[in-house]
Amino acid sequence: MTWAKRLPCVALAFGVAACMGQVRTAASLPDPVPSEVQDALRQVYVDCLLDAAERLDDGKENPIKLTLEIEPLCNREFNDYAESLSRGFEYLGRHSVRDELQTNREPFITSVVLQERRSKIFGP
Repeated sequence: MTWAKRLPCVALAFGVAACMGQVRTAASLPDPVPSEVQDALRQVYVDCLLDAAERLDDGKENPIKLTLEIEPLCNREFNDYAESLSRGFEYLGRHSVRDELQTNREPFITSVVLQERRSKIFGP
């Protein structure tokens, strides 16, 4: 098949993909969130986790079980933080960032629980 015969097929494929929202240009991507805003949203998320850990932790419960209790309490803050980090990326990039955060979410919450537990014992 010659190039002249392929061109309408390629144009049609791009047209269909564009209509489905799969083809994006750099101009159509949302602007990235400034790092100061990302840092502030991260701190809001960590503060939510610390507050929940302080409220729920009696010092005897398994930290992993406590993590699973705390996780849904800070979903909104987590989602805001994840959105701030993934904005400005194309579709797959956004999902890659979100997946990485989700993969590390429970270990991170567990470390916050343990940090809060240590601060109760030894002080800030």
